[in-house]
Amino acid sequence: MATAMKSVQEVSDETQAAVAEVNDKVAAGVTQASVAVTDIVTRATEALTPAVESAQAKATELSEAFAAYVKKASALTLDAFEEAAKRQIALSVELADAVKVDWFSDFTKRNAPVITDLVDVSVNAARDLLK
Repeated sequence: MATAMKSVQEVSDETQAAVAEVNDKVAAGVTQASVAVTDIVTRATEALTPAVESAQAKATELSEAFAAYVKKASALTLDAFEEAAKRQIALSVELADAVKVDWFSDFTKRNAPVITDLVDVSVNAARDLLK
């Protein structure tokens, strides 16, 4: 019986040694894989960073250029609106005089400066917002 016990003990020791060896090999493999993955991620990051930074710079450049064009177009639109409004007011005064109805002509002439002032205030406020 002692022989049987010794034999079981030897098998148990051998099994533990084999398990320990497998554990060591798995741990070494995981460590190598971790190092390899870290290396791959580092190289990929280093390779992609310039492309991402370049794309970011280009996007910023395009956004700024677009904003400048929008401001320019908005300023031109304001100029056109202001000119059209002033011409419309002047035309309204001329038409009111042509109708030859005194109260209507007088009313139109008195309101024309008020409307012109409103247009000026609106246009100037819009221009201030564009700055």
